Amino acid sequence: MSNPHTYDLGGPRRFDDDGNPERFGRGVEFVGTVQPYDFDQNIILERDVDAIGYDGNGQNLSVTKPASENVPPGNNDTGPSWARDDDPQSGDSDGRVYDWDNPGIITYDDPINDIHRLRANFKEFAVFNGILCSNIYKWKAAISMKKTSEGATGWSQVDDVEGDNNCGIGWLDHLTWNLQ
Repeated sequence: MSNPHTYDLGGPRRFDDDGNPERFGRGVEFVGTVQPYDFDQNIILERDVDAIGYDGNGQNLSVTKPASENVPPGNNDTGPSWARDDDPQSGDSDGRVYDWDNPGIITYDDPINDIHRLRANFKEFAVFNGILCSNIYKWKAAISMKKTSEGATGWSQVDDVEGDNNCGIGWLDHLTWNLQ
């Protein structure tokens, strides 16, 4: 299998997925091209994450998820079945498998002016029958949101930290609130 490719679907966007708390974040899609093209068994794009959540004062929000020492398996950050297409021959998959993720800030009913931050490094990789069958693709997410009005939708992106509010290829050097 070739390396999965990612497409940043932009953000911040509000997501409400499968009964999980609503969140603001960035949508990311991964596409893995299966070789040989006509391979007809499921391949799962799995994820491993090292993530920390912070409030606006730099205090850890106890939203931590340490990375696994070895992959596979990942640390259970693999998306739900509705956010993946594991069958390279389904529909219009054309020899590809897909994974969609939306790293972001859970939208609690916080006081106005509260800031929440996510700092995360991810590993995305393909697995067939529990065996790694691709390179490991490293990607990052750094997101900061501020509560600006009442209700679940009252959050706006805040740009007070250099290098913040991006999601894409690479690795964050520091998973600290200020990225330093």
